[in-house]
Order: sequence, then structure tokens, then C-alpha cells
Amino acid sequence: NMNLVPRLVHQKIELTFQLPSTHGLYHDATYIYLSHLMGHEGKGSLFYQLKQLGWVNSLESSALTGENRDFDFFTINISLTREGALHHKEEIIVMVFEYVSMLRSNEPQRWIFEELQILNQIQFDNLNKEDIASAPTEYVANMWMYQPKDILRGAYAIEIWNPEAIKATLETIFTPDNLLLAHFSKSFDDIELDKSEKWYKVPYHVRPLSESLRQKISTATTTPSLRFHLPKPNAYVPTNLTIQPFPEELKVHMAKRKLANSSAKITAATLDSFDFSEEPLLWREPELVVDDLYCKAWHLQDA
Repeated sequence: NMNLVPRLVHQKIELTFQLPSTHGLYHDATYIYLSHLMGHEGKGSLFYQLKQLGWVNSLESSALTGENRDFDFFTINISLTREGALHHKEEIIVMVFEYVSMLRSNEPQRWIFEELQILNQIQFDNLNKEDIASAPTEYVANMWMYQPKDILRGAYAIEIWNPEAIKATLETIFTPDNLLLAHFSKSFDDIELDKSEKWYKVPYHVRPLSESLRQKISTATTTPSLRFHLPKPNAYVPTNLTIQPFPEELKVHMAKRKLANSSAKITAATLDSFDFSEEPLLWREPELVVDDLYCKAWHLQDA
């Protein structure tokens, strides 16, 4: 348990769990799956319940994997409200382990993995153009973590569904014996900060987890909480991003309406030459208004 005084004015709890090295195992979705659920914000999630109680401002979860050949880290960062910081720090920590207990009690869900696959592929396929100066540096760094064929897409290439690894991680990694708990605050009324960081002179204090907190965590991890549950499938994850052509039947309808008082015969050539720009805005296609190094944007005026 570590207490630190940050340079910025904020209250934060950071839970860090050490992982075995995953260097070269970037296709495995285990830690991305768990990070996604830990950081989820929908109903039944850890963040949702803490936010409803008014104890936290934000919650972020990330697995720092593949960058070290000896070990990696799984981190949960929780920004606290004043109420949460003053009166509920231990309860928040215990709720993290209650959520872990809920995940343990549910079998890993393949549909969550498949959603993450789709979203990662969409993100990779629609990356912004990179800065010509910084891109080579990024790719050279990627050579340390990814195979040559995956240097560009390695961070998005989750391909292996490994439910047994997910269950093993929940059982062996998320434990109080493997936890580094850090509390960042501008003041600690009941603790003497007896150490100072070498370079930035940040005052801090290190001590073991209290026995009372260990007991609360132990109870939480063996008793699943009914206030947490897995998210429901996201009905808005797209599976087909193909841009559809202007419907032929709509072209025919518009052409007939436009040429109702004309003797011109409606043929394929007539449709191809038809000027749809004069039609109501409802039938127009979006106009590309921004196309630069960092962004593409389309605009369509509401009818």
C-alpha cells in the first residue's frame, strides 16, 4: 500500500497487478477482454455502481503488455470525488474485488471477444493518416513487440480466444498478495509521509495492506455481489461498413416524378444523366468537406 502526494491536485486510487510476460502473445485476447470488462461503463459495471454512489469521476483499466520480456502490468485507475476520497476509499477497493468475484462466477463470453475483434478491426481500417515524422519511430518500436507481418496492425490483431487463460488470470492475478495499491492525494491526515522520491522529491509512504482490508477483500472475492453483472451484447456494433449505392428504385421514382410532364422515355441512359442535385435535400448523398492528414468529414444538411 503506497501513499503519494502528486504534483497535480487530484484524488486517485491506482490498483496494479503484476502479470507474467506476454511478449510475443499479442494475438491472445485474454487481457484485452478483462480490461474491457473492468473499464466498462454500462449498467451492472463497476464504474456504473461507483458513479451512482457519487464516489468516483472516472475509471480506466489497461493491460500494459508485450513491452517487457520478464513481466507486465494490469492497472485500474480510479479518479475519486471528494466524498469518495474522504469516506469510501476502502469500500471502493473492496468493490473492485466484488466485481472480480462476479467475473469469476460467470463463464468467459465468446460474443464479447467477437465484439472486440470487430471494433479493433474497424479502428485499424479507419486509422487517421499518421504524421510522416513520427510514424517511422512508432513502427521501429513495434518491431520489438510484433512479428514483421503485424508491425502495422499488431495492437489491433486479437485473434485467439482463450477462455481457460481468462479464468486462470481471474483466479491467480487479481489477489491482494499480487496487488500494489497506490493512493494519490495532496494531504494524508493520518499518515506520516516518511520517504521522498529521488528525482522529483515527491513525498510518499509505503506499508503493507492492513489486515482489516485483507479480510474485507477475502470476503468480497468469495461472495459474488448481486449488484454487478456482465454487459449485454451491443446491438450497434456494425458488421457491414460497405457504402451502399444510390438505390435504383429510388432513381426511377425520382426520374418519373421529374419527367412526369415530359415525353422523354426513361431509360438507363436517362437515369445516369439525371441531375439529382436539384432534388430535395432528403435524397442527396453526404458531401466530403474535410480531407486532410488527420481527418475526413462528410456533411449532409437535414431535410
